[in-house]
Amino acid sequence: MPQALEQSIIQTLAYFSVASFPLTKEELYRHLWRGPRLGQLDFENELSNLVASGQVLEKWGFYFLPGEEQ
Repeated sequence: MPQALEQSIIQTLAYFSVASFPLTKEELYRHLWRGPRLGQLDFENELSNLVASGQVLEKWGFYFLPGEEQ
């Protein structure tokens, strides 16, 4: 499940990055693209792992993909 969740988070962020629209944690959870059924705690743990690995960035409570810092 973690790989499916990881892909879902990245796909959701990629979709919204087309419009240069970063998401808050709550928005990302609510709009999760084809995400597996899971609780918010599992989601938050995986999001933290992605931030720690540098695959997802966070600034001022907004999450986005690397290269989308503006």
